[in-house]
Amino acid sequence: MNGGGLHHLSLRKRQSAPKCEPFPARTPWMRLLDKVIYAVALISPLALLPQASQVFLKHDTAGLAISTWFMLGAINSLWVVYGIAHKDKPIIIANFLLATLDFAIVFGILKYS
Repeated sequence: MNGGGLHHLSLRKRQSAPKCEPFPARTPWMRLLDKVIYAVALISPLALLPQASQVFLKHDTAGLAISTWFMLGAINSLWVVYGIAHKDKPIIIANFLLATLDFAIVFGILKYS
């Protein structure tokens, strides 16, 4: 694997500390788990789509607290920074998508309230 920000996987493979799981994992179960977490990173932001559709399609912001959505966006943004620092693609993907939706909902609350 080279390019696409995955160079760290090769380094992790060569330089695994004794207490860390090597990459790719030794067992089929752990390799499967590695693949599942990539799917979770892409699917988890779908949980916010009902709220986003409520705001942008129905223009209904009743019951939505702007402070909550702003804090969630800020927290997910910090997770993106953490993922970049550790070169962990699932963390970057999931939290970038979540932060984008969080801030979109904040924008919608401001626009439609």
